Amino acid sequence: MGQRKRASAREKLFCKCNIAGVGMSLTGLLLCGGVKDALGANCEDLPSPNLVIEATKLDVHEVFDITAGDLQRLAAATGRQQHWPGLGVYTSDLAYAASIEETAEKVVDGSYCASLGSLHVEIALNNRVNHPARELQENHCLEEVQKQRLRQYARADAHALEEFPIESVMRDLLAQVRPYRADSIGAAKIQVTRSVHKKIEELLNKIEDYRAKLIQKINAPEKIDRLRREVETEANCRLAP
Repeated sequence: MGQRKRASAREKLFCKCNIAGVGMSLTGLLLCGGVKDALGANCEDLPSPNLVIEATKLDVHEVFDITAGDLQRLAAATGRQQHWPGLGVYTSDLAYAASIEETAEKVVDGSYCASLGSLHVEIALNNRVNHPARELQENHCLEEVQKQRLRQYARADAHALEEFPIESVMRDLLAQVRPYRADSIGAAKIQVTRSVHKKIEELLNKIEDYRAKLIQKINAPEKIDRLRREVETEANCRLAP
C-alpha cells in the first residue's frame, strides 16, 4: 500500500493472545493524545469510505515445551478450567495492521473538519502452536487423544476468521465514525484515526466472541464425557494416578 498525499500513519497492533484448553485473552489498546474536538455544525457527513480487508492465517506448529505441572499452574493463575485430558494447550495471536487515509477541509469558521477517506486492514492469525505436555511422549494413546483436541481448537480458531462476516461488520462499525472538527488539521485527523482504531478493536473483539462460542461447543461436557468413556476402556489410555 503506497502512501498518498493525505495518508496518515500506518499502525501495527498485536492485540490478542488466545490460549485454548485453558483459555486467556490479552488485549492491548492503542491510545492517542487528546485533542479539542466536537462535531461541528459545518462538518457534514461524507460518502462511505473505501474499505479493503485482508485476513490471513499461519500454519499450526507443534512443540513439546510444557509439562503437566506447567498447565496446572497456568489454569490456576488464569482461573480457567482444564478440559480433559488437560495435557496440552493451543496458543495463537490475532494481530492487525491498518493503513488509514483521512480527508480534511477547512470550514467557514476557520476550523478543520476531518473524516475517514479509506481504510486498508490486514488481520492475521499468527504464532499458532499446539503445546502437548512432555509427559504424553510416554503414553502414545493419550498423546493422540490430546493432539486431536488441540487440532480441534486450532480449526475453531481458523474457522472463526473464515466464517465471521468481517467486512460487513467492519462497515457497520465504520458507519459510527463521525466527522470531527478541531482547530488544526492534524488534531482533527488524529481524532478520526483514534476512532477508527477503536472500531477495529471492536471488530477483533467480535471475532474473539465468535471463536469462544466455537470453543465452547468443543468443550461441551457431554462431548468430553463421551470421549473419556470411549478412551478409558483401554488401560494404557488412562491418566496415571
